[in-house]
Amino acid sequence: MQYEDLVHEAGSGSVRGIGGMASRARKLHYDADQPKEGGNALREKRGPDFLGYYR
Repeated sequence: MQYEDLVHEAGSGSVRGIGGMASRARKLHYDADQPKEGGNALREKRGPDFLGYYR
């Protein structure tokens, strides 16, 4: 549902809608588990284990 809302706002053509879409899309990405695993692996100086995230 969130993605559909983002697309609707971007389709409005307004700069505000497109900027809001980009901001929320970035937040959705950073709140996911896969980017957190990458950050944790970097801090722990190990290779990331992304195999559990493939569907």
